[in-house]
Amino acid sequence: MKGTICTDPQQIANILKNQFKSVFSNPDAVDMTAADFASPTIASRFEDADLSFSKGDVVSAIDELKADAAPGPDGIPTTLFKSCKYALARPIHLLWSKSFDSGAVPAF
Repeated sequence: MKGTICTDPQQIANILKNQFKSVFSNPDAVDMTAADFASPTIASRFEDADLSFSKGDVVSAIDELKADAAPGPDGIPTTLFKSCKYALARPIHLLWSKSFDSGAVPAF
């Protein structure tokens, strides 16, 4: 499915479920097999209006990040986002808007 654009909400939910299932582990578990998550049920299709957001929304999302949170897979520390939130709001907004419009998520 790599390189394929998926727009079906149930398929997207299943893809995310499988991704989280593949990386989830319970540190207290004796057997470290993958967790079994139930697929979420999608009640209605997403509309474009559901996915719209502004640069102000990006700033608000950055404000909600915990200052001591570990960096994500990109290695960028949360403190950088918080310190540069106004400068980063526009490029992040453009990147995610393009992602939502195209249905593709950028790869590392």
